[in-house]
Amino acid sequence: SKSVGRPTPPKKPASMPKATFVTIEPGSFVMGSPKEEQFRDDNEGQADITLTRAFLMQTTEVTQGQWHFLTGE
Repeated sequence: SKSVGRPTPPKKPASMPKATFVTIEPGSFVMGSPKEEQFRDDNEGQADITLTRAFLMQTTEVTQGQWHFLTGE
């Protein structure tokens, strides 16, 4: 008979997989799409946004290895 159960999760990496970050400086911008933009959805209205402090943002999407390292999932 075949054993059925939960798959064994991958082993958590010993260190955070490599990531590159850039600084996003404080400032203001308009977020969203103008009403006349083609294929715009109703929930994409424009809004004035102001960032009051700098923060770091990864230059690429989060990898599965990074997610697993941070969450254990």
